[in-house]
Amino acid sequence: MKLTTAAAQAVFDELKTIDKDHTSVWEAFLAVLEIPRPSYHLEKITAFLKTFSDEHAFEFRMDNAQNVCITVPASPGCEQAPSVALQGHSDIVGIAKAGTKHSFPDDPIVPQLIDDGADKFITATNTSLGADNGIAIALAIALSTDKTLKHGPLELLITANEEVGLVGAKAVEADFIKSALLINLDSEEENNLCVGCAGAFVNNIALDISREALPAGHVTLDVEVTNLSGGHGGADIHLGRACAIKTITRMLMACLPAGGRLVAMSGGTAHNAIPRDAKATVTLPMDDVVQFKADMTRLIEIIKEENRRTDPNIQLSINEITNEEIVPMTVQSTSSVLHFTALMPIRPVKMSQDVDGLVSSSYATTIIETTDAQVKLNGTARSETIGQLDAIYDQISGLCALAGAAAPERENEYPGWPTNSASELLKITKEEHATLVGAEPTVTAVHAGLECGILMSHCPITDAISIGPEIQSPHSPFERMKVSSVGPVYDVVAAVLARLAVGK
Repeated sequence: MKLTTAAAQAVFDELKTIDKDHTSVWEAFLAVLEIPRPSYHLEKITAFLKTFSDEHAFEFRMDNAQNVCITVPASPGCEQAPSVALQGHSDIVGIAKAGTKHSFPDDPIVPQLIDDGADKFITATNTSLGADNGIAIALAIALSTDKTLKHGPLELLITANEEVGLVGAKAVEADFIKSALLINLDSEEENNLCVGCAGAFVNNIALDISREALPAGHVTLDVEVTNLSGGHGGADIHLGRACAIKTITRMLMACLPAGGRLVAMSGGTAHNAIPRDAKATVTLPMDDVVQFKADMTRLIEIIKEENRRTDPNIQLSINEITNEEIVPMTVQSTSSVLHFTALMPIRPVKMSQDVDGLVSSSYATTIIETTDAQVKLNGTARSETIGQLDAIYDQISGLCALAGAAAPERENEYPGWPTNSASELLKITKEEHATLVGAEPTVTAVHAGLECGILMSHCPITDAISIGPEIQSPHSPFERMKVSSVGPVYDVVAAVLARLAVGK
């Protein structure tokens, strides 16, 4: 597996000295990073998987949704062992730091190693890394080609477009895989086994707006709030990080003078990511500009202090623009949009009754955009129970009714993954983890969408676990993966496969 970029090769050379026992994983991971693969741009990664499969004479299948299944024969003498699916997803959430030019459909990720004084991490240069879930592909490739590993039949199931509503998993046909056992490699906490996840749905809300001619004497300003921490809209929802959309809305409600008008609002880049940046174009009387800028500057300092730990790098910029064709919203539409957006939630709704500290239900407002006639907002509801999803939907529908907007559809809905304390796969994995790592793993559920629940609902899978290395701040330019956490995941999964191969 040849690396083609200098950055990837340099990182690999260093990793070979840090973790010489798992070079096959690191080489595969860095090769995957070189392949552009944002959601809906998966042709290059599926071609990579096809080439890998052909080189090893494995059976390769791809369905119409770009899901890939690579069938790996059992080691000699292990043909009667149960088939195991090693599963991850091929796409990434591509997010770059403000001012960074990076075309995610075209450009490779540029990796680098960093040392925070306690641990070494692999991260990207000014973009998200894509360890979510490139590391799953790398682990599956390395495990399936490990000549020292005795294993039963394997299926490498690489699903498509997970990051945009688990689209690929929903499209997997019942006969696409044969395995009854599933090891999902999309968890992000070391020494942790995930045995359950939240279900979810996406809302797309449209507010009708009215516009009128730009009043005489008005100045047009671009206002931007940038460089927030962001993060996953489910897994990080409990951390209290600021939302750029909510932040800029709060500031405009407090500081825009009575005659001020919105022209447009935009913010957020993915339905499952806490928005890091937001922008509003506004018009206001020339006489109010100095006071508006002063008020905004004062308020951003208050907001910085309120978020000094979660979002220490918040920035505000205000720039005058000249555009004679600007047609602002009416005062009434401006008020309606700001008030509605202020009421849209991004917070936990209910905590778990079974797992301390786990969010049970939440809603995250993640995208806002403006057309000539509408302001559109995107949000995601998550819950481990269908009843809470229903309750959240009723709340959002109620807000829409008060604003005169149509009730949104429940789009991209998928089931949760209920926990199974009697899981035999969980029992074996806990035992192997204790032997290899020296302690039993934490067993928990996650407040995010994993594909296990969907796949178990319509495939022959009867038992599943999810495991993975430590990945911090996914879906953000600060995403990083702890180097020392990768090897133990490989070793534990290899031991589980070996044990299943001999039926012990």
